[in-house]
Amino acid sequence: MTYGLVSGSYSTTLTSITTTSKTVTGLTEGETYKFKVLANNKYGPSLYSTEVTELVAQKPDKPFAPSTIIKTTN
Repeated sequence: MTYGLVSGSYSTTLTSITTTSKTVTGLTEGETYKFKVLANNKYGPSLYSTEVTELVAQKPDKPFAPSTIIKTTN
């Protein structure tokens, strides 16, 4: 698997992945990454997969306190 911030320009490659899923750590919150996968078996490597784009989630800001108070009377 290879990935980076620019389409077609992958700055990081992970090798020897032997599972069908992989958690990638160390990504920057709010950045959009491009990923491609290349499989390898006894016959050799495959072609790269279609590029996938993923946005790394961000923690939301703390919500503001309400600025209006509504009082009810009986």
